[in-house]
Amino acid sequence: VRAKRARAERLLKRLSQEQTGRARALRNNATPDERRLWHIISCYRPRFTRQLVIGPYIVDFACREAKLAVE
Repeated sequence: VRAKRARAERLLKRLSQEQTGRARALRNNATPDERRLWHIISCYRPRFTRQLVIGPYIVDFACREAKLAVE
């Protein structure tokens, strides 16, 4: 059980509060074009997410399953 937990913690590192706050602010203050695009793609599967933190970057839209990021 400990090995599984340690592996999961390595894979799922916590984001800094600064990154989380910046992503949240970008989500809440989307441009009209970003809102329009989100309205179109949010109903499709595989699922898209907005303002995803990937390393030091925050991408506008991302699909984890397709490994696709849109900036």
